[in-house]
Amino acid sequence: AQFWVSKLALYAGTEIRLEREIEATFRLETDAPAKVWIDATLMEGSETFSIRLSEGTHRILIELDPNHLPNQLRLTSADVEFVLD
Repeated sequence: AQFWVSKLALYAGTEIRLEREIEATFRLETDAPAKVWIDATLMEGSETFSIRLSEGTHRILIELDPNHLPNQLRLTSADVEFVLD
């Protein structure tokens, strides 16, 4: 995972790679407000959300408020493998 900071937000990012098109469900565990984008699409839902993803690499970005950083942040999915570079 990578992190970027601006005066307005803190961003955490990662990627996933898929060998085929799937409907993927993700779960975000955090104790602070967060927004999640997958391939520039804002995900709806607070903790659990799903998206249809094509074969290939997809970028995930999580936006956090630097004034309300979480004590924990975890994004999980049983449907995908996260890229660890």
